[in-house]
Amino acid sequence: MQSLLRFTGAWVLVAFYAGGISIGSSLSHPPLVSTFDLLYFDKLCHFTEYGGLTFLLIRALSLTYATRASTSLAVWAAILVVLYGASDELHQAFTPNRVMSGYDLLADAAAAGVVAGVWLWARHRWPTVVKS
Repeated sequence: MQSLLRFTGAWVLVAFYAGGISIGSSLSHPPLVSTFDLLYFDKLCHFTEYGGLTFLLIRALSLTYATRASTSLAVWAAILVVLYGASDELHQAFTPNRVMSGYDLLADAAAAGVVAGVWLWARHRWPTVVKS
């Protein structure tokens, strides 16, 4: 029963987190980006958002496919996050006062790659601590 709760909770977190990204990208004037007019702050936001999504997705996939190699799960998670980022950028092309940006997608992909790499490194370095 406990593993079912962990499994369900992991996927609910992924769904809520991805939904939050989608809602945020639907806003014509995002409050956080409008408040801070710092150079590249938008890219830092993308990196943080999609890094978090990658981590949650790797965790959910690890709980779902416990017998699979963690390398393939991390790679699949990164691919899925990049595809989600691409769909988010396409969605922004149709949102008033928002634009589709390849640089935003690059920040998303960088975050997915870094988090997947850190996850794999941590599993290799501390296999008893970082479990699936």
